[in-house]
Amino acid sequence: MTDESSTSQEIEPVDPALTPLGTSPQAPIRSREGDTIHTAFELAIGEADVRSAEAGELVAGTSLWKDACRRLLKNRLAVFGMIVVLIVAVLSIIGPSIIKRTTGYTPDYIPDEAGLIKSFAPFTAPDGAFSWKHPMGTDIQGRDLFARVLQGGQISLLVGVIATVVSLIIGVSYGATAGYLGGRIDNLMMRVVDVI
Repeated sequence: MTDESSTSQEIEPVDPALTPLGTSPQAPIRSREGDTIHTAFELAIGEADVRSAEAGELVAGTSLWKDACRRLLKNRLAVFGMIVVLIVAVLSIIGPSIIKRTTGYTPDYIPDEAGLIKSFAPFTAPDGAFSWKHPMGTDIQGRDLFARVLQGGQISLLVGVIATVVSLIIGVSYGATAGYLGGRIDNLMMRVVDVI
């Protein structure tokens, strides 16, 4: 009889068992150590998650890229630095060719006239008047400093890209070899990397 009476009773709906802190909302029946749920924060379930799942509400997820972009755009200093680096990179890549087409000067161009083979101040023509021809001036051989700085930027970008590609190739091949061989060899190879 007790089995029939227990199955015929209705089960009352209750609040979710978990709270955002992971502790029971009601006092435990008997006090014991360790009532707090210990789990990684990625796996923790908050009360809001449980209730939304019970209500049938669907929450749209985001990808790792969207999350990373959102976090990057919140950091104003990082965005400012990214804009400055992009401007320098674009100017370094296309600047010398634009200067050559508009003024005829290449970064290594030395003028033929003897009066032009000397240093000029920024925005100054050979006669001392204002001029947009050399926005950073010229060196003692009459070469345009702005074109030379942009050419130096191209070389710096090339060095950075080559160094990144070389380190990527070495790192991926070394790590893949260590992972493929595994065991003691993997452990030895990783200790070598730790020393480096």
